[in-house]
Amino acid sequence: MAKLFGQKSCVVVTCGLSAIALDTSCQNKNTNLVLPEEVKPKENNEAVESSTNYQIVAADISISGKYIVVCTSNKQLILWESFNSFPLSTRFSSRIASKVKFTPSEKAVILADKSGDAYEFSVTSLDLEGKLLLGHLSMLLDVLVTPDERFVITCDRDEKIRVSCYPNAYNIQSYCLGHKEFVTSILFWNYKSGVEVHKIDSSMDLSPYVDIKVNKDEDNNLPIVLATCCNIDSVSSIVCCCVSNIQVCFVYLISGNLKSISHELTQTIKLDNEPWDILCFDKHLWVIGPSVNEFLHVFDWDINTCQFKNCVEENILSVVSSVNNKESLFKDVSPTCVLTLLYKRKFDNVQEYQNRKKQRLANSKSTYEDLD
Repeated sequence: MAKLFGQKSCVVVTCGLSAIALDTSCQNKNTNLVLPEEVKPKENNEAVESSTNYQIVAADISISGKYIVVCTSNKQLILWESFNSFPLSTRFSSRIASKVKFTPSEKAVILADKSGDAYEFSVTSLDLEGKLLLGHLSMLLDVLVTPDERFVITCDRDEKIRVSCYPNAYNIQSYCLGHKEFVTSILFWNYKSGVEVHKIDSSMDLSPYVDIKVNKDEDNNLPIVLATCCNIDSVSSIVCCCVSNIQVCFVYLISGNLKSISHELTQTIKLDNEPWDILCFDKHLWVIGPSVNEFLHVFDWDINTCQFKNCVEENILSVVSSVNNKESLFKDVSPTCVLTLLYKRKFDNVQEYQNRKKQRLANSKSTYEDLD
């Protein structure tokens, strides 16, 4: 699966074992990030992904665009300076990463893994191993450090968003508990108090595109699978999201402040196929996905119409063209749906018990008849 990451004038495209850093401030400048050879961790008894499955599983760019970090399926955490092909350091995590994020100060990287733990890796001391910050009882799906670096926010597979103090994450500030399984709406939180302040129900906007059946059958659920956002100004933001099995990107304009938030669906961008990833930053929307003509497409935000339009900036079009010309990069990409792996399976133990009980009674009756 191909993924997008961006900060300042740096955009990183990852796919399989390939990672390309694109400089949007000038034309024809992109750097292939060289991953070190596959090496197994020295002290780890857990089985490592085989070479055939060796791939990039998570990545991030620091807020200034100076550093890039990549995590692989064999538990490597690799750090680069942007647009430098060779890494600064390679370290190992205890488990395979699900997400990785830089702290706002760029002094550390927070790695969330599939066993539910979050580790802190230093950016300034490259020889230090990861330090355990916190743990959940189920797989972590995302992690974030707040801009003031007072809190680390983690979300897991069991519908919990936890706000913990940072770096002393054993002190829990609040929980944000707003859904039961897959996310089908966008909620806005006062994360310090754990209070919901606004909600966007995406199902209301889906009706023109699909006949929605609301029931407990997981096949009819339409969860939001991709979401991205960026600021326009001090009182306005853009939120873009894509829903499973729908070839449309919804664009919402968010206005107001913590006390009063409003939203408006300003645009629905029709796509050729369901995208692999979307990225919104610096008033641009980047979309990458399967397409006959181009894998990567970029839109500009038009402040007059409050909608995205096709990008016309030469620097960006140049780097986009360089990616679209690398057809071999995406030739082996297949749509991998991980949603089914995240669903909680329900087992009817009562019915199984009743069947066994009937069988025992039938056997007992047969035994008594034989004795008579």
